Amino acid sequence: DSSKVVMKVVSRARIAHNDPASLKAAIADRPVSIAVQAGTKLFASYESGIFNNPDCGTALDHGVLAVGYGSE
Repeated sequence: DSSKVVMKVVSRARIAHNDPASLKAAIADRPVSIAVQAGTKLFASYESGIFNNPDCGTALDHGVLAVGYGSE
């Protein structure tokens, strides 16, 4: 039923691992789904704003939607 459609995916792209410039360019154009290591105390206590921690981990276990890159 087309009356229930909320959003339609019109394109997709793969961003290389550890390529912040490509990630920043993609997010400037559209929200981007990313994987994060969410099973840490740091991430569990996150409430708002920019999550910026160099020890965020690489055991990716959760998908989130990135909607911005940089500063608030």
